[in-house]
Amino acid sequence: TFGDTEEYKINLYNNKCYLFKKMKEGVRIRRLSIAMKVISIYYFAFIPWIILIAINSPLISKGSFIANIFRFQPFNKPYEAMIASIYIAWAIILWKASAKPSKHIAFIDFTILGNAFYGVAMIIVTSVYKGVPSLVLVESLPWFLIVFALLWLRPRANPSEIYKKISVEKISNK
Repeated sequence: TFGDTEEYKINLYNNKCYLFKKMKEGVRIRRLSIAMKVISIYYFAFIPWIILIAINSPLISKGSFIANIFRFQPFNKPYEAMIASIYIAWAIILWKASAKPSKHIAFIDFTILGNAFYGVAMIIVTSVYKGVPSLVLVESLPWFLIVFALLWLRPRANPSEIYKKISVEKISNK
């Protein structure tokens, strides 16, 4: 049921094992809001990336440590700036949506799918162009962490029920 505190049970060899308590929907929404803000901050990291590209910084130029990890050769500055600008716009909307996450479930789903596909693309592209297995993790792991966090925290109830329940929890906590 919505927002209850029943425990999930797993039956292992006829012994009941309590693994964890079901998260209340109000708690889930608050944690999701925080996660969305953290993800937004991560996406905002593309702002300095665009600046470094624009000024031809030696930090990310050919042969540098950072360039070897995060850039693909041959460098394509317009493409990198385009992708970075998309993530900056994404960060702004994600931050705004974090105020009332359950009213933006389609956007959360878009964020989950976008990061999942980007993570898979990074596995393929990194394997083909860089060939270093450890770089596959560097390129794809952050995107999959975002996917798993949002899937875990994604609202489970109808948005109108969530806000009714949160209101009741706030009143009862006073």
